[in-house]
Amino acid sequence: MEEHTERDGRPPEEWVAGFLAGLRLLNGACAGERARIIWEDLERAAALTHERGGGWLDEAVQALLERPVRPEPPAPAERRGWIYMFGDDLGRVKIGWTAGDPEVRRRSVESASGRPLRVLWTMRGEPADERALQDRFAGLRQIGEWFRLGPPLRRWLAAYGAEVR
Repeated sequence: MEEHTERDGRPPEEWVAGFLAGLRLLNGACAGERARIIWEDLERAAALTHERGGGWLDEAVQALLERPVRPEPPAPAERRGWIYMFGDDLGRVKIGWTAGDPEVRRRSVESASGRPLRVLWTMRGEPADERALQDRFAGLRQIGEWFRLGPPLRRWLAAYGAEVR
């Protein structure tokens, strides 16, 4: 059996954590933007495992890609909000959720952190989506909801149009 020490430049535990976070979201009902992001990530995973002879993983990902996306029931009003990523000049990223305006939240976090922050990425979502993203980048976690802007997170942000410095 072939030993895989890295996938897409990430150590196995990081790659698998991201993959499992995607599976968790797929096992629940998802649609719209979240579904598009998951499908794109899984398509990349399928292409990568196919290139590297991933076998079982390639088949599992392909089966998931062929599965139809179920409509998402509306979230209760108190659970709707924004998933965000804020970055500072030290190469740290805060992954969080807010029920309100992400810009208001940015100012609040900026004040508490004592560092200037910029909005890197936002998406409509629920706390479960925030947790899935935090699980995906668990290998980069520094403390709480703060993550190191390592190559996997930098690539992910770039893939979704964020300007990362």
